Amino acid sequence: MSQANKWRVLIVDDEEGIRENLAEVFGGAGFEVTTAGDGFEATKIIEAQAFDAVITDVNMPRMNGMQLAENIRSSGLNSKAQIFILSAFAGDDVLKKSISLGSVNVLPKPFDVTAAVRLVKEKLKDGSTRTNLDPIIADCFSSAAAELTSYYLQKTPVVGKVTAWQQPMPSSYATGLISLSGPGVDGFLTLSLSRKLLKAFSDALFGDSEMSISESMMADIVGELINQTAGRTQMNLAKQNITITIGLPQVVLGPGHKIFQKGGGSASRIDFTVNDDAYSLDFNLRYHS
Repeated sequence: MSQANKWRVLIVDDEEGIRENLAEVFGGAGFEVTTAGDGFEATKIIEAQAFDAVITDVNMPRMNGMQLAENIRSSGLNSKAQIFILSAFAGDDVLKKSISLGSVNVLPKPFDVTAAVRLVKEKLKDGSTRTNLDPIIADCFSSAAAELTSYYLQKTPVVGKVTAWQQPMPSSYATGLISLSGPGVDGFLTLSLSRKLLKAFSDALFGDSEMSISESMMADIVGELINQTAGRTQMNLAKQNITITIGLPQVVLGPGHKIFQKGGGSASRIDFTVNDDAYSLDFNLRYHS
């Protein structure tokens, strides 16, 4: 498994010995591990980094594990992460609160660390909670779209933050969709643009700012842009030892249109600004064991 493909786990415990022991065992089991000393420190971390799983103690200073779990569920980056609560007093209150938050698992102390690793892997094995917000993966997609814009429009776009979308929807007039598949992965990529930005790409492609563009020409342009974006993404992912095959592009035009991605579920969005206009890139890349 490449570095980009590793499951990412955040371990939160105010007891240094427990924290270091868990980090060592999970690291040895192939996880990419980050640690925090309490819920307050962990909250700052989850605002900037995405994780597949968070393992946290309940009783900690400044912010306890249940408060942290609530923050995780409401975060843009980690709302779908699996949460594992460590508690020597896993009574009814903890269990009820865990159930109400969804996808929260209780590990009563003392526990077998090896068994804990097996449980976390079991919960993550189908890839359904894998985030798309790993900065390495996100950059593979965002840099592809930015490079294409810079090439055609001769302007470097302003790249926004990566955000999570539970039900990705088009954000503009025209959307191109392309499926991605490969050994151990599948997903999709969409590109949504306004009519104004489509005209700018048309001018750059054909060298004629006076030429009007029909809807069929718009569809061709969007199809070519999503195809080239996917091709550049494919090359970027290959550098991370992730091999994907690109499907045939699909294009939908018109205000308020809808698109349906294979597998549905959550996606990540990156917004770009260029020529006083905006366009967005939605993507999903799911890993399978």
